[in-house]
Amino acid sequence: MVSGDHLETAKRVALDAGLLSEGHHPDAVLTAAQFREKIGPHKIVVDKETQFKTVLFNDIDAFRRVKGKLKVLARATSDDKLILISGIKSK
Repeated sequence: MVSGDHLETAKRVALDAGLLSEGHHPDAVLTAAQFREKIGPHKIVVDKETQFKTVLFNDIDAFRRVKGKLKVLARATSDDKLILISGIKSK
């Protein structure tokens, strides 16, 4: 679940919706700042012609380790959503 809500609010919503269980892994619920720190350096590149944004990861394996545990991403911005989806779609 990706939310702009505060961490505790997002966690409560996820618990109530059955997306998260009590006793979850500590990395299952992260703020966007924690998420960005754990995935490591990355860069959002904007194509000047199309304005299409691409995310370049320095270490896609670090992203995959985080993604494997992540259930709730709180305080997320549109760029955080872009980073998450780009990482999921990367091969």
